[in-house]
Amino acid sequence: MKLICDPIKNQKNIESRGLPLLAAEAMINDAMLVIEDTRNSYPERRFIGYNTIDDRLMVVVFCHPADNVIRIISLRKANAHEQKKFNTIIQN
Repeated sequence: MKLICDPIKNQKNIESRGLPLLAAEAMINDAMLVIEDTRNSYPERRFIGYNTIDDRLMVVVFCHPADNVIRIISLRKANAHEQKKFNTIIQN
């Protein structure tokens, strides 16, 4: 699977969160919990993934613009609400 991202968004994410978008590669595996993002009407299907990097729960927003390609839109640390939601889902 090839990961891509917008270089401008990547730079903004590094500046604001200290995280390069392509660091999400460490999250994309069979352990990642994926939920489709249906909060808004997007021009493409978006997904929210939850998984850990270095034992810290992270959130990645991504889409599949083509076969074997994942475009990373956002990467950040999960907030307290998301951590609780994640723990509830995996315990059930």
